[in-house]
Amino acid sequence: TVQGLNQLSLSHFRCHDVLKNAPPEVDPFKRVQEHIAPLSANVRSQLRSEDDTLEEAAQHFFGVGNMREGKRVRPVLVLLMGEATALAGGAPRDEEQFKLHEGLAAITEMIHTASLVHDDVLDAAETRRGGAAVHKEFTTKAAVLSGDFLLARASVALARLGDVQVVE
Repeated sequence: TVQGLNQLSLSHFRCHDVLKNAPPEVDPFKRVQEHIAPLSANVRSQLRSEDDTLEEAAQHFFGVGNMREGKRVRPVLVLLMGEATALAGGAPRDEEQFKLHEGLAAITEMIHTASLVHDDVLDAAETRRGGAAVHKEFTTKAAVLSGDFLLARASVALARLGDVQVVE
């Protein structure tokens, strides 16, 4: 099976070669920029806590004007796939459906960020995204708890979608 797959040529499906072709004119980040812009505020509103350290540690990568937000690749992909599936189905863009996709984009980023916070603790990383790792800025205990907190809040947000399959 592996040998057969290795001999299979898929070149006729190729539509763009990064080495030979100019970059495409479409900028996927720009296409959903207006919906990515409020993502950090959306996430911060879901990360309120009675414990200031926990809240600050959990919001470390979602601060206002925070240069360490990252590229937000995962949320961009969620929004683009939502738009693409709607268009493929022949439906016009539905704002209510797009709000759902924005929620999924925020959930995706919370889960990803939680994994980064935990990963930095395990790897004893000093920095993340050009600044101090959460466990260096706060403590290891605060970092682990803030990563867990991010996962818990993401789980709550998933449950609020009301779709058991999504939660599973």
